[in-house]
Amino acid sequence: MDSNGTKEWDELSPELRAALEISIEQSLRGKVRPHEEVMAEIRRKYNIA
Repeated sequence: MDSNGTKEWDELSPELRAALEISIEQSLRGKVRPHEEVMAEIRRKYNIA
């Protein structure tokens, strides 16, 4: 394995790689939400204290 982690990347399924590439691109475009915001929405939706 090299220092860039390419061995691990190569071992991922094509589907997982595609999903990660989409996620990375969204992040680079600023299409992200803070963890706290997402968790607050889940708590409201599922009535979790």
